[in-house]
Amino acid sequence: MPYSKFLEFGRDLNPSVHQPSNPANPLTYCLLPTLSSQFAHGSTSAGKLYSNTNSSCSQFMAERCGQTWDGYCDAFVALNTETYWPNQGVVDQLAYANAKQFWRMTTSVGEDLIRNTMYQRYICPQGIHVTQEPFDPNVANSPQIHMFDNYAPYYSKVVGLQDPTVVRQDAHILKMLDHAKVCTDVLGRIYLGYLRKEPDVQIHGSILEDFFQQNESVLQQYVQQAIQNVPSFQIQNQPPYSSSYAEGPRS
Repeated sequence: MPYSKFLEFGRDLNPSVHQPSNPANPLTYCLLPTLSSQFAHGSTSAGKLYSNTNSSCSQFMAERCGQTWDGYCDAFVALNTETYWPNQGVVDQLAYANAKQFWRMTTSVGEDLIRNTMYQRYICPQGIHVTQEPFDPNVANSPQIHMFDNYAPYYSKVVGLQDPTVVRQDAHILKMLDHAKVCTDVLGRIYLGYLRKEPDVQIHGSILEDFFQQNESVLQQYVQQAIQNVPSFQIQNQPPYSSSYAEGPRS
C-alpha cells in the first residue's frame, strides 16, 4: 500500500489549499500589513505573522506573481507602501542596490514585489544556491516555496524572451515598463542582452524594443556603470560549476 509523502499530506482533505479564502494559502499571511492574521493561524506561526515583509512572504509573493500577475498582486503593491523595510525577497542584492543608488531612490515593500517578480521571471543568475521548503512548516499542506541566496557573484542570463510573439503579449512586460525605475536592474540586464545580441533576447518589433530605443541614453549610462560594479552584468566571470538556478521563469 503506497503512502503519501509528508509534503502531500492533507491535500486530499483540503484540495482548495491554493484558494485565497483557505487559511493554508500564504495569501492569508502575506497580503495585508496587519497582525489580524494571527486570529486565523494561531500562535505557532507567529514568526511569520508579525509582519508580511518576512522572507517567506516575499519569496512566495514573487513566485506567485511571476506565474500570473493578478488583482492580489496589485493589492499587495497598493497596500504595502512602507519604504523602511529591507527587501527580504531580493535575488542579486548588488544589482538591486546599484539600481536604487543610480536613481537615488527608495522603494516600498509593494514596489519591491514588482522588482522581485520581474527579476525571477526574466533573469537567471548563475551559480547561486536555491532550496525548497514549506511556506509554513507548522502546516502539513502548506505550499512549497523557493528560497534563494541574495548574492549573485557570477554572470546572469536573460530568460523568457526567446519568442517575440510572446514578448509582445506579455502582461508582465507591461507591468515592468509601467514601473521602469523600480525594475531598472532587470531592464538594464535585458537591455545589455539586447546590445550583445544574446540569442535568448528576441524582442524585435516589441514594446520592449521601443522602450529601449526611446530611453537609450539613460540605459547606456546605467549599464556602463553596472558592468563595472555588478558581477551579474559581467560576461567574463562564469561560475566554476553548474548553476543551481537554471530553470528560468516559472510559468
